[in-house]
Amino acid sequence: MTYHLKNITAKYAHEKRVIVKNIINTPGDIIPDHENQTLTISLYSLATPKLNEYAKQLCAIINESKTKYPGTNLTLIYEMAT
Repeated sequence: MTYHLKNITAKYAHEKRVIVKNIINTPGDIIPDHENQTLTISLYSLATPKLNEYAKQLCAIINESKTKYPGTNLTLIYEMAT
């Protein structure tokens, strides 16, 4: 994930790792939708608006990959909870 931060954030690798760690440790909801074959991961707000913006950008990058949850036909969708 730090690779994707190269164009959107901090200059130093340790800052990128801290950002990713904050995002990974963020609580959220997992919402399956079998009708639309999606599994939405809705992350709760992070500590600062800057971190929220980085998380939104990473969600968009990850969503572009249209990754399937292993062992299912459910496409993962990452979003920030409102």
